[in-house]
Amino acid sequence: MEVQRPWTVVEFFAGMGGMRCAGSESGAMTNVAAAYEISEVCRKAYCHNFGSSEWRQKTIERLPLEELDAAGADVWLMSPPCQPFTRSGLRQDHEDNRTAGLLHLISILPQLRRPPRRLLLENVIGFERPE
Repeated sequence: MEVQRPWTVVEFFAGMGGMRCAGSESGAMTNVAAAYEISEVCRKAYCHNFGSSEWRQKTIERLPLEELDAAGADVWLMSPPCQPFTRSGLRQDHEDNRTAGLLHLISILPQLRRPPRRLLLENVIGFERPE
């Protein structure tokens, strides 16, 4: 019988850890290598819930290729800001500066020596077909 190893996960726009919690509740075997988020409020909640060893309080749009490659992630969990895509907002899509982190990750993905095998991205209705 083959023993399944846990997936190595990197969380982007980690917030308070909702995606991590959902993965855990689903029974998925994961090992979180890093969790990126800039919010101090989120840091406090995340570290309270999961500890601080994975926490990286960094701006995602400035993450270097080498740092992302070094994580060796099987899965990227992403929950980027939804404001640029909400129906009730200005719907500036990629023109909104809050999309810079996501656009950086998309642009760097083909350059990785070992890209993640899976991406899990959540957002609002309308995100999948920007104006």
